[in-house]
Amino acid sequence: MTTKRKILVPKDGRSKSSKGQTVRHNIQMDDKIITLFQYVKDKNGVEKTKSRNWYSRCYLDGKTRQRSTKTDDLKTAIDISKKWYGKMLSKLDDGVPTERLDREDHLFDELAMEWLDLCKRSSETGHRHKNYYKDHNISYKNYIQPFFKDDYVEQIDTPRLLQWQKWRESRRIKSPDLLQTRLKKEYTVIFQILQMGLDKGFITGRPEKPMSLIRQMGSVKRPPSRGTFTSSEYKKLLQVSRQRIRNAKETRKEQIKLKEDKNKKSFGGGWEQYILVRMYLHYYIILLGHTGVRPYELQRVRHKDIVMVDDDDDERKHLEIFIIGKRRDRTIISKYGGFFSYRGLCKHICPDHKPDDLIFPTNPYLNFRELLIESGLRYSINGDRRDAKSLRHFYIMTELQGGTPIEYLTEQCDVSYQVIRDHYARHLQPKMFREQLIKVHHIENP
Repeated sequence: MTTKRKILVPKDGRSKSSKGQTVRHNIQMDDKIITLFQYVKDKNGVEKTKSRNWYSRCYLDGKTRQRSTKTDDLKTAIDISKKWYGKMLSKLDDGVPTERLDREDHLFDELAMEWLDLCKRSSETGHRHKNYYKDHNISYKNYIQPFFKDDYVEQIDTPRLLQWQKWRESRRIKSPDLLQTRLKKEYTVIFQILQMGLDKGFITGRPEKPMSLIRQMGSVKRPPSRGTFTSSEYKKLLQVSRQRIRNAKETRKEQIKLKEDKNKKSFGGGWEQYILVRMYLHYYIILLGHTGVRPYELQRVRHKDIVMVDDDDDERKHLEIFIIGKRRDRTIISKYGGFFSYRGLCKHICPDHKPDDLIFPTNPYLNFRELLIESGLRYSINGDRRDAKSLRHFYIMTELQGGTPIEYLTEQCDVSYQVIRDHYARHLQPKMFREQLIKVHHIENP
């Protein structure tokens, strides 16, 4: 026996089941009922929510569906609800899974999760640096997802990016100003996700960056200088580094003596580890300063990627290192100091290493910052802040001063000719070539 379902009559007013907290309106679609409800103050004047928007709810394909109409106008809400219901029926006919009937096809957040999953796999397989996924995931979770989590890929255009940029400026934590380098990295994440949407055919093109950002980044007439070291500063850095290693060793010996003397109390431990950490940093500095590679490129290098080229002449000893680069992979040549640095690292830190082991499994950037502060080299004479990448700049500047052709440096350092001209060669001064300039050349009479 079949029972005929009673069709509800559209009504306005407070629903008894809602305990006076909502106003409801029912509309009939075929044999289904769509309920629109709006939260209001209850009898005691308490608000359920501050939103005055109407919400749509219906039962379809064994599941209750609900969404906000994002409007407080009832007539508009009815039109939106009908379109929403019709779209779900169309998806059901197309075979869309029931759990996705009331969801948009191309949510930016869903696409981002797919892209981050690819980043994670790249980090795990070693194709990318181990922190590649971690850094992008932190940027997305903290500064991108909270703003774009309800956006669809098709809705993200230049005005929307400008809104995000203004919102992002209010999310500063440490610095009073939003650093442009930080903003560029986050824009990279956004555009990588949009590129995936473009590849999948969800969108026909990527939006342009806001012109205000482009003007802001291009406001400096000359390219910014990059923190580097002079030769004397580099020597001082290594001297302080060696002294720190000696201090740690002396402290360790004193600690051992105190432990052997039962009448004297020993102090805090861990100095064996401090010695290794400081030696590790010392070799890290020399290899960066003698190869010119990027810090994160050096952290990808494994022992199997290095070939030690020996020679009777110490100054001709060098390393051949296979580098997984930013733009392309390459095999670079180190100066002779890199040869002795790597040999010392293998002898004193990892004598039992395996071919697949990373030569620098951890990033010593915090210890390097401590060393820069202790040696008084944290900032250059121009006020530029130095970090591990400054050793790459030191290498390039040293090679330019030594007369190495720019074409050689573009291959060794994986950098464009224009970047070297704009950011490095412009800092060269005639006094850097004093010996070459004062050299006497005999000119024959015609």
